[in-house]
Amino acid sequence: MRVLTRPDCRSWCEAKGITLLDGSRVRWTRSGPSLLRFAVPEGHSRLYWFSHFLQLTLSPRDECLMWVIEHGIWPSSENWHLFGRLRQSYGETRTLDEAPGHLFTSDEAADVTTFVEVSISCGWGFYLLTSGPRQAFLSHDEYVDFVVESEDASGALIAELKESRVRILRP
Repeated sequence: MRVLTRPDCRSWCEAKGITLLDGSRVRWTRSGPSLLRFAVPEGHSRLYWFSHFLQLTLSPRDECLMWVIEHGIWPSSENWHLFGRLRQSYGETRTLDEAPGHLFTSDEAADVTTFVEVSISCGWGFYLLTSGPRQAFLSHDEYVDFVVESEDASGALIAELKESRVRILRP
């Protein structure tokens, strides 16, 4: 994993053809891919499962950029000590404000899962952007906007979410 600054995140997005609106908000394409919105499951007992599910659903991919764009909204949920120690295990000492991006290679799936789990528990808003067609935004308001490449892929994902008892907010 490499930790990226905001300009690095913008450059990565530009290189992958991902359009940004204000330097950090992704413009979802309205024609072509489908946008689903579903709830983050309630209860910490499903948090690891859900984090793992998200990183699996973003595959196949060469890279995944987790870009934290919102924090400090729910300060009582933020575990800065845990997050800082997690980043330190990768040799990273800069603050989240200084370097909000986390770029993972395809063989770092467990790392993606762990960072997603910690970030959800902290109540942060962040993107999961890939080199492939699937993208996600996890809101601090406990929902996920998920972009898939086609209506067929959307239907398959909806079926899997329903089977796993995840509440669909907008098909």
